Amino acid sequence: MRQILWIGYFFLIVFFVNGIISKSPEEGMKGVLDVDNVDLIENRIKGTFVEFYAPWCGHCQVFAAEMAKLGEIYHNHKDIQLAKVNCVVQTSICNKYSINSYPSLKWFPPEKDGKVEDFNQRRTIDNIVNFLNQKTGSNDKPTSIVETTTIERNEKTSRSLFGLYSIIIIICVLFLVVTFVMKRRK
Repeated sequence: MRQILWIGYFFLIVFFVNGIISKSPEEGMKGVLDVDNVDLIENRIKGTFVEFYAPWCGHCQVFAAEMAKLGEIYHNHKDIQLAKVNCVVQTSICNKYSINSYPSLKWFPPEKDGKVEDFNQRRTIDNIVNFLNQKTGSNDKPTSIVETTTIERNEKTSRSLFGLYSIIIIICVLFLVVTFVMKRRK
């Protein structure tokens, strides 16, 4: 009986750890720097738009598609670079900038003593491009990117997250049922 309980606990821990350290949908995006050192932000040459995220965060997973499109727009841009910080791994960087919700978006101006500014608008391509254009005086347009609508993307993400959570819930329920049945047999 105890062996079954330990096996069940083992699988629950494996699912939990896998969710935390699994590859983020944001890894390997074109035009988006993975920040693993605060120097990449603080010693910047260009203005830097940074996403602070957690791989397990549903909102971050939805925003990953927007960030990938932004990477396409700003890849090799002369005034703007994009970066992302995984706050599960880089806790010291996230603590330094008082990140307490995900995704958090911040603008770091090219001047080292410039004021870091939070992006608090709706997280859409148009809003972010307009914000960055305002900060840099450029006139970039997101029209070159083929976009899926926000509704389609949210439905796809909801379905995939629902499927993942459903599987985990089913496994947990089965584990509890087996545990209950084993206790009754004694």
